[in-house]
Amino acid sequence: MTQTLAVATNADGEPVLLQQRHGAVLVLVNNDPKTRNALSPAFQSAAMAALDEAEADPSVGAVVLTGAGGFFLRRRQPEPVGHPAGDAARGAA
Repeated sequence: MTQTLAVATNADGEPVLLQQRHGAVLVLVNNDPKTRNALSPAFQSAAMAALDEAEADPSVGAVVLTGAGGFFLRRRQPEPVGHPAGDAARGAA
């Protein structure tokens, strides 16, 4: 039986981390495809908590990390337009 839980949400109330259980396998899904699953602070915090729980749970034999929407993950969240770092990354001055 597969069970999916939304473990953490972003500011819009959308889940950024989903947990799925397949027997002894725990699947952690970075669920923010609109940012290509950027490693946001909310995701990082929730993922670390989930990994700590998995380590303490003897019924978990393996953990798989994946991403939603065809993307695995992006190193960091893109800066918004108008933010100096975001404009520099796009070649704007």
